[in-house]
Amino acid sequence: MPGPTKRPKFYKQYGTTGKVPPRSASRFRKKLRDRVAESLAEMRKDYEYDSDDSDIGETPPGAFYHLETELTRISTASLEHQDSSEESSGESSSSEDSSAYDTCSSCDYFESSSEDSEDSDIEMDDLWREESPEDLTFERNLLEFGGDLYPGSPVTTGEANTLIMMYALKHNLSTVALDDLMKLLNAICSKPNNMLSSAYKIKQFFSDNLYRDGRPIVHQCCSTCHAMFEQGQTTCNRNGCDRSAPPTDFYHLDIIPQLKRFFADPMFRDNLEWKNQHREAHVIKDIYDGQEYRKLTRRGGFLHKSGNITFCLNTDGVSIYGCSSKGSLWPVYLAVNELPPHLRFTKKYLILCGFWLNASKPKMTTFLKPLMEQLNRIYTEGFQVKDAKGKECTVRGMLMMATVDLQAKAICMMMKQYNGEYGCHNCEDPGKALGRGHRVWPYVEVSTMRTHESIIECGCRSVAKRKPVMGVKGASAFLIHEPFNMATGFPPDYMHELLLGVVKTILDLWLSPSHNREDFYIGGMISTLSERMQALKVPDTIPRRPRSLAERHHWKASELRSWLLFFSLPLLRDVLPTEYFAHYCLLVKAVSKLLSDRISPADLQLADQQLDIFCKRFEDLYGERSQTMNMHLLRHLAHYTRLLGPLWAFSCFGFEGMNGQLRRMLHGTRFIVTQITSTLAITPGLQRLGRAMAIRREPDQVLKLAQKLTSNNRRAKTIKLAPGIFVLGSIKPRPLNAPVEDAVKACLRRMGKDIDDVEAQVFYRLELQGITMYSSDYNRENRSNNRTVEYRDGGSICFGEIVLFCCTHGETLAVLRSFLEVGTQLVSTRAPL
Repeated sequence: MPGPTKRPKFYKQYGTTGKVPPRSASRFRKKLRDRVAESLAEMRKDYEYDSDDSDIGETPPGAFYHLETELTRISTASLEHQDSSEESSGESSSSEDSSAYDTCSSCDYFESSSEDSEDSDIEMDDLWREESPEDLTFERNLLEFGGDLYPGSPVTTGEANTLIMMYALKHNLSTVALDDLMKLLNAICSKPNNMLSSAYKIKQFFSDNLYRDGRPIVHQCCSTCHAMFEQGQTTCNRNGCDRSAPPTDFYHLDIIPQLKRFFADPMFRDNLEWKNQHREAHVIKDIYDGQEYRKLTRRGGFLHKSGNITFCLNTDGVSIYGCSSKGSLWPVYLAVNELPPHLRFTKKYLILCGFWLNASKPKMTTFLKPLMEQLNRIYTEGFQVKDAKGKECTVRGMLMMATVDLQAKAICMMMKQYNGEYGCHNCEDPGKALGRGHRVWPYVEVSTMRTHESIIECGCRSVAKRKPVMGVKGASAFLIHEPFNMATGFPPDYMHELLLGVVKTILDLWLSPSHNREDFYIGGMISTLSERMQALKVPDTIPRRPRSLAERHHWKASELRSWLLFFSLPLLRDVLPTEYFAHYCLLVKAVSKLLSDRISPADLQLADQQLDIFCKRFEDLYGERSQTMNMHLLRHLAHYTRLLGPLWAFSCFGFEGMNGQLRRMLHGTRFIVTQITSTLAITPGLQRLGRAMAIRREPDQVLKLAQKLTSNNRRAKTIKLAPGIFVLGSIKPRPLNAPVEDAVKACLRRMGKDIDDVEAQVFYRLELQGITMYSSDYNRENRSNNRTVEYRDGGSICFGEIVLFCCTHGETLAVLRSFLEVGTQLVSTRAPL
């Protein structure tokens, strides 16, 4: 059987070991590279081999969003599910259990997470709090357009138009609804007035003034062979194609105007240097710490002493018709890797590069060709921007990686699907056919990883033989982009492969009645487990409340993530047989390490070993048929973490919010392209108009309404305490009881303030770096728990419950009730203060 063991000797011996080959092998390789270079141009233009890979076997996973794990930060105590026997085991505490900690100068116990929900939007409140200067002259002039709306009006015509469009986007109004709103406002406004009379006119107003990134460029290709048409061409010239069929349209958006708009934003420019402030030797904290990024920063590298940037690409099918047979929308996005995680995947800074809207899946060699050619120009020539001092400079960019699901990865890489022979896109393991239409990947000790050169070589051979070679069917469009590495540039996506693949599979094995005779079957406990899980009170950093295990087939990726990292171990203990529970713990521990925001070499090695043992034992425990592609890809997670950073840094999480926005902005199935492009053009302009409105107006009802319409949070009045720290709600003077007052005095003394009397301003909610925390005295928190925290006391890690927040003598403090450890459980002492 052809495979890695049958390759030429020089390739097998020197392909991946890093050894220097002898001269004969070097000459052989040079000739091979010359042949590859000669054939690539023809491959890119004229040929793509299509095999009929049936989609039998695994169901390709769905959607998920990026999250830094907090497994060690959220204890089982924070998921208050202790029964009365557990609570009674806790001893009553003395007043010494109360402790106060400074929230501004010593907030280690509030370690933040950069989690975003799948449908999250950009936090507009942060935009209103922006302190970086930016030029909003054009926006201020636009707000003053038309003078007063009517004589004596509190708003100008431009402000009225802005508020109406903010309202329309906030509530996803259709064109008909917006048109009725315009007629309603015209009817109730005093005459004469300057109110626009229709939805068409107000959209035209903003389209004319805010369309700064250019209109989408329409490309056409043959609907049969997908060969790209030249300008002015209307029919395909290839033999066998239906010349009477209408061509297929797809769209490309120029990304340079979008990048120039980003570089004109002070927040974007200032945050590009974020990576240089958070590095730590030999520790992986983000993509910048991966081996591939570090290569680019070495002397002479693309990122060495330069303002150059790198991108991460994503594309996926988005259903917009309610029926997949009618086709789907395939948008392509770029994210700028140099931005910090909390900005990298916000809609404000994601770049829409183009989209395919057709009943068939896109032909990536055609669809991505305009983008890859433009990326080449950005890589070689760059584009001109102005720095903070107004000086012209050239910025270059390159595509570093693409994160997609398995189906999209196969058509992007021009390789077989995951259920075909050599269907792993990361290594050369052929897999094993198990019955008709089903392929498994049994455990092997060592897998030969694919390299950029080996993929190109197999592509050349596949063209010559007109059949796939080791899974490669032809030349990928990504080869057009010179610096892109096909082997390291397509990492496994843990959102699809791990959560919607492995975790879902394991749940079905445990709970499906078809496995009721197996030792691992616990389907009879579904009701009990579901009741326990739904009784949990989880923090708001977990975006979705727990749902019943009976609904697990409808769980989103975020719910599967919460199950894996937070819920499953405490719920399955003493329910799942010991051998299976210990085996499952290996997966949870390894994934939580690879998702953390600080991965040491020892952590990485341990996670790799744990995943290796997990995969090795899986066949013995669950059978050979369960060794699917998703299970096989677990073996590669640690490798790509070493290359590209934590798993969340190259997952599809960050792009799902944008896909959700695309769905929400579409009304009906007509004029899809116009709906998308006009809304995407207007949205960033409205954000800038909102900030300009905050400059030109004094705080009043109009400004508050604008802030509310551009915010996704139902937020109470905020008071800024420090950068990233805000009081939510009111802050009032309140006498402290004796234990709390003693704790506050003790804390102030440690800070060098000897105080006899404490007069405190008390509040009950705090936002710290985007995370909301409540105190136990806040009575409205019923279904969630945002008051349990981890903190440090004298170097020890402790857990406790926030009682209240207070400001006194120039300090802001959090008063905590500490937890006592009782056996392996953490329970609240619940002593009255």
